[in-house]
Amino acid sequence: MNCTSWKLEQAQTPNPEPIRLTDLLTALYQPNVTLSLCYHNRPRQTTLHLNSPIEPLKPLLHTYKITEIPNPHWQWVKAIGQLTKAESFIEPQNYYIPHPFPTQQATDLTPLLALLSRLNGQCCLAITIQPETQNPTPWRNAISQLLTQLEAVRQQSKEYSDPWLQKILETYRYYQQHYAHSPVLRFQIRAFAENYHDASLVLGTLAKDIIAKPSPPLIIEPHDARFPASLKAIEQLEFGEDLISEGWQKPFTQRTIKEAIQAPRRGLDRLDDGSLSFKNLTSPQPPPKPTPLLGAASSGGLVKAGESALAPFINRDHSDRICDLQPLNHLATAEELAGFCPILAPAPTIPDSFNLIDLIAQHGNLINPDQYIVGQTPQGQIITSSWSEIPHRIVAGITGTGKTNFLKSVIYQFLHADPQRQLYLADFQNGLHYQLIADLRPTLNLVTDLEDFAALLATLWEKHESRRTLMREHRVTSLNDLNAKIPDPKQRILLIIDEAFFILNAEYDTKAEIQKYLNTLAAQSRVTGIHIIYCSQRPTPEVIDPQISDNMDERVIFRVQPNASVMLLDNEAAANLPRKPKGRAIYRGIDPDLYFVATPYVPDEIWES
Repeated sequence: MNCTSWKLEQAQTPNPEPIRLTDLLTALYQPNVTLSLCYHNRPRQTTLHLNSPIEPLKPLLHTYKITEIPNPHWQWVKAIGQLTKAESFIEPQNYYIPHPFPTQQATDLTPLLALLSRLNGQCCLAITIQPETQNPTPWRNAISQLLTQLEAVRQQSKEYSDPWLQKILETYRYYQQHYAHSPVLRFQIRAFAENYHDASLVLGTLAKDIIAKPSPPLIIEPHDARFPASLKAIEQLEFGEDLISEGWQKPFTQRTIKEAIQAPRRGLDRLDDGSLSFKNLTSPQPPPKPTPLLGAASSGGLVKAGESALAPFINRDHSDRICDLQPLNHLATAEELAGFCPILAPAPTIPDSFNLIDLIAQHGNLINPDQYIVGQTPQGQIITSSWSEIPHRIVAGITGTGKTNFLKSVIYQFLHADPQRQLYLADFQNGLHYQLIADLRPTLNLVTDLEDFAALLATLWEKHESRRTLMREHRVTSLNDLNAKIPDPKQRILLIIDEAFFILNAEYDTKAEIQKYLNTLAAQSRVTGIHIIYCSQRPTPEVIDPQISDNMDERVIFRVQPNASVMLLDNEAAANLPRKPKGRAIYRGIDPDLYFVATPYVPDEIWES
């Protein structure tokens, strides 16, 4: 790997403070960039080591004087230390817990750098980071299987007191949620020193001052067989793979999750080692084949920056092993690293006052008759959705999370693209939230009565059948192709059902008619350009019929209860969304990836423009 080295000096400052490269993390959103920031004590300086050209980073380093220097030589290194997340190996429950770093934004490196300067021998503190680009499947599958198994253990052992069970459940729910919403980085925090004591002191001080539950530093010296490979990794700006906690030598870490984690036995089961099983007497099973400490399945990491890690996890043979979770000890979100070490920037954030007017001013070109803007990710990516690709949508969220505001955003963009398009809105709470829009936008048809809603669905079905007849006559299979052949083009029609729960309160005949039309429209109206947004504050199987949800590929889910999040997204992502600011949601489109998005606020004055 080609590596270039640069000395960083703070410009126009006679007495420079410890350097804080607050913008540098942005550069890591580029793929295949490895960056190592080193604090040296002999000479006392800060250096930046890159495996990519410096030019893209120079604008980010405008407050520093950057001077290229020769790549350093590390022959003087006699001790290599590494700081990782604290790891707990709990027996006999067979739990592995990689404890996340706490977030501490006010960390000060000044005392640590002062300590470095007082050491007699040479020493360097190096923090190396890169976007994780390896295959995320092994650890993601393992987390999914682990949570499933832990829930099963909890259900089977309600009378059994296990102080670790809730802790490990909370830990892996944290990983499943937070590692998906932010860029995930691979990191190594290492100290290179002329003696064991200095490496241990520097890393120990760093851990004590910043980490609530520190792990003891792992340190090796030249007589250790792992030392040459670790030194070579330093010289070539690579991540060393040699320093592994002794906890990984425990036998249970090589077992499958389903085998390792079981509910506690009671009664005769406590004494049963398998000898009481008739199956064992008649059909003995061969012992399991030994597995290596680190198999191929454990070499993966998290998804690269910009991609989501909340896709549905499917592992049908349940072969996930405890050791597949090992990559978690050297992976972190940008937010975690920002709190851990102040030279790194916090993860990108979205302003609380995210406004639809501003969004259209900047990205209005993305809104057209076939497309609208869902929102923006923390990385600044604008998420759009296509009516032709995804005809129908489910929107859910408890009261006060931003669901109604999002519907207003969709309405405005739908009419912004073409003010003459017909839009129908069923609001069974007297239409309070939408009356202003209906008064100002004559193409918005508002219904508030369940019987009127049933009649509206019958009208939409007639429109669907009429359009389908035209398509058969002109031998086309899409709305765009039909419009190219007829003098009076057919515009897309949007139906929004704001609170589907009220449908359950309809009279029997009315409810049956509503369900019939909704099911058939959801299944068939894609080609005719009639689209449905189906909304609920309390999404349950009773409210969202499976025949409807199966035909609604797009989900925009604000904060909901955990069981609702699992039903709609296959995990609890939406249950962990923040309460404030409003408007934060989990988005899923055609592909299984999920995105954390901020939806824009819609001010009332926008309807008068």
